[in-house]
Amino acid sequence: MDRDRAFPTTASLRGLTRGLLTLSLLLGVGGCDFSVTNPGRSADAELDDPAARAPLVSGMKAALSSALWRVSFVGAEVTREYVQGGRIFTTKLPTRSGQLTREDISSAFWNYAVRARWIAEDGIRRFREHDPDFDRSESSAEALIYAGFANRLLGENFCEAVIDGGAPEPRTVYFDRAERHFTEALGIATSIGRTDLAEIARAGRATVRVHLGDWDGAVGDASEIGDEFVFQAEALLRKGDATGALAIINRLRSTLVSDHDGRPLGLRPETTDLEEAWTYLKEERAIELWLEGRRLGDIRRWTIEGVPGRSEDLSDRVRLCFPIAQSEIDTNPNIELQHDDPRI
Repeated sequence: MDRDRAFPTTASLRGLTRGLLTLSLLLGVGGCDFSVTNPGRSADAELDDPAARAPLVSGMKAALSSALWRVSFVGAEVTREYVQGGRIFTTKLPTRSGQLTREDISSAFWNYAVRARWIAEDGIRRFREHDPDFDRSESSAEALIYAGFANRLLGENFCEAVIDGGAPEPRTVYFDRAERHFTEALGIATSIGRTDLAEIARAGRATVRVHLGDWDGAVGDASEIGDEFVFQAEALLRKGDATGALAIINRLRSTLVSDHDGRPLGLRPETTDLEEAWTYLKEERAIELWLEGRRLGDIRRWTIEGVPGRSEDLSDRVRLCFPIAQSEIDTNPNIELQHDDPRI
């Protein structure tokens, strides 16, 4: 017997194996139906279905998150929360580092931020129109909270407000809307026993009341919640009480423990000097709110009000707020093509 014919070679075995595998795959695929039917877009009315409520709230959360990281990313460069080490993402960063001009930044930052507000507020409209239990619904409270924070993001970072194709208005319009949303959310959350949502709504309302100059209201809200939300440090400084403000700052620092040595942070030195106490406050807020999209709003209001204390020298910046995007100007007949942007 011919040995070469009696025993198959390794190469022939590999070929046979590949052939059998190919045959089995063809037979298996032949028995499957891979046709796909595109259902098309959902009808608008389907979003009014109670079953769509949870997905809509999830969409509000996703839209806000998407807007927040984008605005925080560029705003933090303006306020020097971070400094570039090189031009890495050249298509995403402004053309000129730290300058918020319409020519330097993409319309995407504006578009994502206003989209987050619209998605949340349109969802609230749907809930209100189609849910007889709107005032007793957990989804309603959550939607109102997301709408509140979306408006706060706009108010703290953008120069002016534009609502659904209207004319430019002062940025405080966003804070007014946020306050209303947080107040309504607080009422609903309290009535249904969701203390966690109630605390979030109250904390959010305290922050926007600061920007509206309602310090009594902000402190009233802060006194009802945990120390991490307290605005009494700053409120006392505005009344000239450096000692009381410093006591609050140090109490908060003593609750923070280092991951390295397990010890609390060191306390700020005692002082009765308002200039120094204001500097401490500004530094504490810069640390606590790092990369959260809040620093630009703080610096703007302190600059406008001329409060004491050292802070970052941003005199080389064109402006301290995001301008209305070119995409909005191009499509909104209520805004002049040569719209003049505020500098702060």
